[in-house]
Amino acid sequence: MEFLSIKNIKQFAEIINKYICEFNQFANGSAVKEFDDFFTLKFSCLLDESIMNFWHNIKPNVISVSPVRSRPKRTYSDNLINFEMPEGGDPEGDDVPMYLMRLKRTSVQKLQRIQKSLSDFGKASGLFSDISVKAYGKGMNEPFQLQIKIRGTKNNLLDVGYGVSQILPILTRIFTMENATLLIQQPEVHLHPRAQAELASLFIDSIADRKQKFIIETHSDYMIKRARIEIRKGKISKDDVSLIYMEPKAAKLKSIISVLMITAIY
Repeated sequence: MEFLSIKNIKQFAEIINKYICEFNQFANGSAVKEFDDFFTLKFSCLLDESIMNFWHNIKPNVISVSPVRSRPKRTYSDNLINFEMPEGGDPEGDDVPMYLMRLKRTSVQKLQRIQKSLSDFGKASGLFSDISVKAYGKGMNEPFQLQIKIRGTKNNLLDVGYGVSQILPILTRIFTMENATLLIQQPEVHLHPRAQAELASLFIDSIADRKQKFIIETHSDYMIKRARIEIRKGKISKDDVSLIYMEPKAAKLKSIISVLMITAIY
């Protein structure tokens, strides 16, 4: 497995600290008492853009997934005739429903392979047993819905747990790409512990099966514990996993970044 150089890691840390300092300085300003959603989103987008520019300069085929993915819709009606998959996909996953529908119209076998992978993960994680596309009409620009099967019943994506819509862009990227580096922020959002742990196993399986690399920002103990279990099982070497811990230092308006040793759990 290819590793990043110490120089690259330091450069990456400098980018993170730069934005943490700017955020904290803004937060401590006398004229600002509260943060609204717009400012938080703007800050996140600027940070995403800086990180992506950094990684594209040192690594090809880098894909980013935002910490908050797009909200589900009951019915999608975007014009598929003019739809083109953005390079690397949209970070929030807006393109995923249209991509799956496009496959239903143009490449049924590929869609079935993706559905099989989605179903296998859904069952292992306890989130769902199947995901399908229901079209209303035969044209490329007809409306459609995403249906999620849970305990034998098909439900609209909007009517199931929010975690399904949040993890779908991540799963779709994993199951459709090879030899890619995925930057994923908070993949555990709205997932229960079993699903969080199973997602960690999927990441590890994808390193071998799809030659993928992952850089993950997470607050999930369940994912870290599952990674340690997979190390014990021999599915991945401890030398191929790096755990980077960021500890905020409010007095200095910066974070201390430490590389921790990760070991098997017994």
